Amino acid sequence: MTTLLQTLCEHAQKTRAPALLTGGEYEELCGLLDRQRERVAALLRPDGLQAWEDFQRDAQLLQSMELEAMFQAGLSVGLELSRV
Repeated sequence: MTTLLQTLCEHAQKTRAPALLTGGEYEELCGLLDRQRERVAALLRPDGLQAWEDFQRDAQLLQSMELEAMFQAGLSVGLELSRV
């Protein structure tokens, strides 16, 4: 992602996304995910826990890449529509 796109993406994450992620359902899901993560971690031995943490990190990286691609696609569509 170019510096300009990265800056736009960060701006959107900080200023626009929080307003779109409000409400009980989002908050409830965040809490549920935290509890599930703790439950799984409590069941694992140290080597399994490390594998679990590695998996979580890689899954978050993948999701971040997918969200950045969606942002770029949305921006591209918006720019195309503004030319119509």
